[in-house]
Amino acid sequence: PVFIPIGEPWRNPEIEKFQDTFDKKFFRTQEFPSFLELCQEARAFEDFHNQYHRYSCLGGRTPVEVENNLSFKPHLPPASFKVPRQRSDKGKIHLVRLIRSDCTLDVFSERFKVPAEFTYQYVTATIYVKEQKLEVVHNGEVVCIFDYLIP
Repeated sequence: PVFIPIGEPWRNPEIEKFQDTFDKKFFRTQEFPSFLELCQEARAFEDFHNQYHRYSCLGGRTPVEVENNLSFKPHLPPASFKVPRQRSDKGKIHLVRLIRSDCTLDVFSERFKVPAEFTYQYVTATIYVKEQKLEVVHNGEVVCIFDYLIP
């Protein structure tokens, strides 16, 4: 996964637009007697939205039109899928972060000091899960490596 900079929702406009639509046109317009009913109604809203809501980033088409034109079908996990109780020891997690005047890189509320030359610059931080390392890259160059212990 890649995490966008904190406080910069415009970097993911399609998701933010959907969340705004979901909030204003669905969630705030009705009451749900139970969590199960909320889930059922949310799925119905999502189906309706994907059938009729047009996006400029999709050339004025709906998500369903794009799926049909591309013969795209998302690969969903089977109904029997369960989230593992133990974390994987594989993979990478990427974060894009702006280094502010305090020269601190924020990684899920953990703070790492980086050299002052990166103040007001964007960096990419990559967590290497197996190695338990955090690598900081600026303009394609590794500038810092930290231990990143994962409990």
